[in-house]
Amino acid sequence: NHAFCDQDSDRNRVRADQACMECGKCVDRPAPMPSSEPSSMPSLIPSLLPSLAPSSLPSFNPSSVPSSKPSAMPSLDPSSVPSLIPSLLPSLAPSSMPSLAPSSLPSFNPSSVPSSKPSAMPSLDPSSVPSLIPSLLPSLPPSSMPSSKPTSTLLLYCVSYPDESPFDAGFGTCDTYAPRTSNHAFCDQDSDRNRVRADQACME
Repeated sequence: NHAFCDQDSDRNRVRADQACMECGKCVDRPAPMPSSEPSSMPSLIPSLLPSLAPSSLPSFNPSSVPSSKPSAMPSLDPSSVPSLIPSLLPSLAPSSMPSLAPSSLPSFNPSSVPSSKPSAMPSLDPSSVPSLIPSLLPSLPPSSMPSSKPTSTLLLYCVSYPDESPFDAGFGTCDTYAPRTSNHAFCDQDSDRNRVRADQACME
């Protein structure tokens, strides 16, 4: 490689004849601290040339000591991926966008505060305790003509249903169980989800 002393250069653009005293064009600098023992060979004549210009490339590893002044250039753009752990401090201003829509599923535990309005739909199962107050609807009006024979069957009060949720066993409401209708033959068979039969809820 001796023939290439003035041609070969490293990544810092320093040629071999500027770094290697073996090329015969430079010498090593004297050590800043004297060696423990004197050299057996005297050093060559110290160089009359000043050190090379500083490298235009930064060192590969950053300094272990921070600089005295912060950089004049800001850091790169913030990361597009949020941090894994949320910040312990709240954001300065709330988000301008609301949270996602509320869940379509109800909460697991009922609210400790009752709703402002009762549900429009009755409960699925009737109460195991009878109501204390009888139905507000009177019994059927008496017939204007007496029957020829006394009735052999005692009529009971119909089970009362609210107007917004009438009796329906899946085949129609009470008006479909009137005499000479398709459901009249099933009055003692059809029952709704509350296990109330048509003949217990429909005076028809």
